[in-house]
Amino acid sequence: MPTSNLKLFDENKANMLSDEEYNTNTQRLNGVQTGVASSSLQNKTLYQTSLVAYAIGQLMIANGKDASDSAAVSAFVANMDATMLQKVKDIATTEEAQQGLLNSKYMTPALTKVAIEYMLAHDITLGGSLTLHSDPTTGLQAATKNYVDTTIASKVVKETLLQDIDLSTVKETYGATYIFGDVNITNLGYQIAKIVLENVTLNIRYDNVSSSSRLYLNFINITEGRIITSGSSISFTYNKTFLLIPALYYDNIYAKSKEEYYFQSGFSYNTNLFDAILIDKLGRVAYSGNSLNVYGLTMRGKVKLYGVKLN
Repeated sequence: MPTSNLKLFDENKANMLSDEEYNTNTQRLNGVQTGVASSSLQNKTLYQTSLVAYAIGQLMIANGKDASDSAAVSAFVANMDATMLQKVKDIATTEEAQQGLLNSKYMTPALTKVAIEYMLAHDITLGGSLTLHSDPTTGLQAATKNYVDTTIASKVVKETLLQDIDLSTVKETYGATYIFGDVNITNLGYQIAKIVLENVTLNIRYDNVSSSSRLYLNFINITEGRIITSGSSISFTYNKTFLLIPALYYDNIYAKSKEEYYFQSGFSYNTNLFDAILIDKLGRVAYSGNSLNVYGLTMRGKVKLYGVKLN
């Protein structure tokens, strides 16, 4: 356990000038003159001097260092130096630096680096505003509000409802039913078609079920296949949103017969290029059966078609 032999001189203050007397004392002001020195003046002077030494000794003890005049001068200086540099009040531990909860500890540059690295590696909620130096100039820099307002906000996405179809009003045509009317999205000035399915239910009726029965459904860009082992009907329910890129040409050659397949799952975007969106057979509903007699379709819910512009 660290110790100190630095003591207070005239610790009991038995013979000592008051502060008022010390403040105006001639020998304190001008130094000791020829004649008899004042013992109470010397006691006050030595008390104040020893008080500073005593306080430093206690600080060294609190920081785990010995404070003794019996040690070599170099050892005493080293202990005092370590005390002042290592813990003026108290140094934070690594865990305390990461938690950031105490205000009675101090941080070294190394601990500050640890705390920052911890914050970057974890979800941290700031208690105030974070001011960035400038607008970003590279991809991984954070964006300022000014950058968002002047650069990003100018590219606002605007969408317009073009068709709102209640499926209960769509007349079914056996084999393939088309939901949307004839709409060319690109000719209307839109870059993207957005289709929203709201509580859509497709109920398909069938009979002649066998062990090898299969049912196939194509609905917009959804393709489903089900194994049928019993019953007389099956329902498909959807709540989805599709964003469709421009599509009109198949292998760079316009082919109206291919329109209904543009957004089927088997279509290759790498080898088939498009520059428009033609919505006449995009809303196609087709169904068929294998070893199954499929004969009817009931549709409910809403299908909405939006044109989307990127300003």
